[in-house]
Amino acid sequence: MATSDAKIILKNISRDIVGAGWGLSERDSLDSRSFKKIWADPAGSFVLSSRLNAYALHFWNKVGIHVDVAERTVCLSKDSKQTSETDVCHLLADQLLPRLLAYDDRLVIHAGAVTDMRGAITFIGQSGFGKSTLTAYLTQQGFWLLSDDSLVFGSVAGLSAQSTYPSLRLMPDSLQSLYPNKVATTPVAEYSPKKRLPVGAYATYDAHPLKLMIFLEPATSGDKIELRPISPAQACMALIANSFALDPTDRTRAAKRLAQASSFASAVPGFALSYPRRYECLPAVLETILKTLDTVTTTQPDEIV
Repeated sequence: MATSDAKIILKNISRDIVGAGWGLSERDSLDSRSFKKIWADPAGSFVLSSRLNAYALHFWNKVGIHVDVAERTVCLSKDSKQTSETDVCHLLADQLLPRLLAYDDRLVIHAGAVTDMRGAITFIGQSGFGKSTLTAYLTQQGFWLLSDDSLVFGSVAGLSAQSTYPSLRLMPDSLQSLYPNKVATTPVAEYSPKKRLPVGAYATYDAHPLKLMIFLEPATSGDKIELRPISPAQACMALIANSFALDPTDRTRAAKRLAQASSFASAVPGFALSYPRRYECLPAVLETILKTLDTVTTTQPDEIV
């Protein structure tokens, strides 16, 4: 990533972190010896430690962040073993900001989303299941982009979805297939082959009514494209599985997320999408989604927790 691009993203994300009510600073180094490890993701890329009213977050075993939840301050290690500015941008935007928002009892979901006059469509699923590709393709077909990575589910003028920040990042094969004429891109992170696309012309920063939740299933080997309804209980558990948390061991906030997810799952239609991951199938996938979009309705829950 060009230095100027990295500085712009850092400036914008730093502004969003401060705007969410957190102080942000840097130190030459951070001492985490008084913290006790309490959780790590299965891949080992994120390790969380804690002490009274504070957390130490370590990403990729090199980037260190201390979060003091009592003082509402965030401190980033300057050295971070000489981590690149590109990786720091990715860390703050895609890892830290969603977790800080989740700590403040926002339901933040790992998902892509687009919107039009009918409302927002979300694509929810594990990394590598095609969220970014579907988001990019629908954007090419005239939808507005919310995000390809994380969304805040809220209750702005009804049930709504809003990006933590608008983003669109694609793997090289998707980039080549969807954008055969070269577009300007920048690296997402040094460890990732994904490229970040410019989004300013077709991105929306606002909250939009949530119309349809699509949960992505693993790729199918045949030609069948299926979009089938799932139960509110299934949708609720899938939302929880794809939600962000600063501290996954915090039972009080976990209960709050479960209640929030249950409200959305009961009110917004949820569908499971299975399809072959071939680019020539995308028009048929879109047709299937649009047919469903025109038939579903949302309801207003009695209360959003």
